Amino acid sequence: MIQIIQLKEVLRNKRFLLFTVFIPIVWYVMMTLTAKSGHFFTDTYGYIWFMASCLMGVAGNSIVTFSKRMNNGRRYYVLQSKISHYTLWRFGLDQLVVQIILNAMICLVVVICGIVLQTLLIDTHLLLAILLVTTLGIYFSIIGFSLGLLLSGPVLDAIGFPIMIVIAILIVPFSTIAHDGFVQIISTIQMIFPGYHLYRILLNLISGVSIQKPILYFFVSMIGTSLPFIWLTWLRVIKKTNALTV
Repeated sequence: MIQIIQLKEVLRNKRFLLFTVFIPIVWYVMMTLTAKSGHFFTDTYGYIWFMASCLMGVAGNSIVTFSKRMNNGRRYYVLQSKISHYTLWRFGLDQLVVQIILNAMICLVVVICGIVLQTLLIDTHLLLAILLVTTLGIYFSIIGFSLGLLLSGPVLDAIGFPIMIVIAILIVPFSTIAHDGFVQIISTIQMIFPGYHLYRILLNLISGVSIQKPILYFFVSMIGTSLPFIWLTWLRVIKKTNALTV
């Protein structure tokens, strides 16, 4: 019941519609139409741009929108953790279910767009791409959960758009369209984060190359870059809340 109410509230949120639906679809349409007009569109590009578009939407939902929602309800759930057994961790897990549903909906919207533009086919590669993006959505939601508890509302409002720009830089596979020195620097930084390895998994799968190493790097980078956020959240918020409760 709580999840249904949360879903209704999010779907009415203009921030959600702008950052997680409108911008990714516009980017996807522009990239695919440009590729088609230039006669360099391939199925591989179709999968890559599909994943990039979904990741923009999922990241916007899981970090920008979710962090703001967490921040708005922070006082209430801190109070609940003090007077009941409903801890902040429990609240975060409940919200994670909502996030998974929303992220799956975002992927579905982009899939429909791709089918209309005749740039996507429903096959095992596409289903794997959706599964990987949804998995990465859990990672983004952990970051959004932490930012919502650690930062104030005005700060989250101020950094919302810059965060989306940074996320786009970290997840868009620039190496597929350029190979100059600056792009190589960006690609090296991207390797620290799981989005880079997400594309490696899909490209290796399409090419018939082993995906064992990129999958390992994917999960290692996802765990390694999320642990600092989890630690800060526990140290600065949850530990203090538990101490006050005791």
